[in-house]
Amino acid sequence: MVATRWYPKAFAYTANGEVDWADETTLKVAVMNDPFAFNDAHDTWADVAASDYSSSTGYTAGGEVITTPTVTEIDSAALDARANTTAYLKGDLVRTASDSGRVFICVTAGTSAGSEPGGMATLASGVNITDGTVVWLNVGSALTAFGGDAVSWTGLDTDPTNAAVIYNDDGANEPLVGYVDFETTLNPTGIQLTPPASGYLWIAGGGGI
Repeated sequence: MVATRWYPKAFAYTANGEVDWADETTLKVAVMNDPFAFNDAHDTWADVAASDYSSSTGYTAGGEVITTPTVTEIDSAALDARANTTAYLKGDLVRTASDSGRVFICVTAGTSAGSEPGGMATLASGVNITDGTVVWLNVGSALTAFGGDAVSWTGLDTDPTNAAVIYNDDGANEPLVGYVDFETTLNPTGIQLTPPASGYLWIAGGGGI
């Protein structure tokens, strides 16, 4: 996975029952034609459907269903301690060696330093800390991960793409939920999106994003 973010109305859609992540059977990931940018005015699939990757060989219009969607609360006790000189990817989760009760998510991929950064165990919630070439964000005492099985496409005809969207293909409003930024332009013959421990999307335990 790469960078993801919630669409602005996703929580309203959840509150009014249009999106129930753990129980939905129609959550989909749809690949977008390049260029495609996040727009906080986008609310539903109708706002982005014209950019769907549907013209590509090997791709079904509207994307693929996220099977076995899950909502999981994760606290520090469930995590491995941060390791020295270790490669981490965006979305990886760790705790401090002393288990300070804080959950850290990798927001910049890289390799950790040879020792735990000073002050990591006492870092305030919502604050970043640099660890070698990794950057961690302290999300507080817990993180809620919105996960599910990986989605993939094979045999694509190499049309360029730079992003995907997550939405609920409910046959009615079809609300947008999340934006996936590939952080580069791909000309792929295959794509696989495998969510990290933090899920396709996540919410910090303190209520922030």
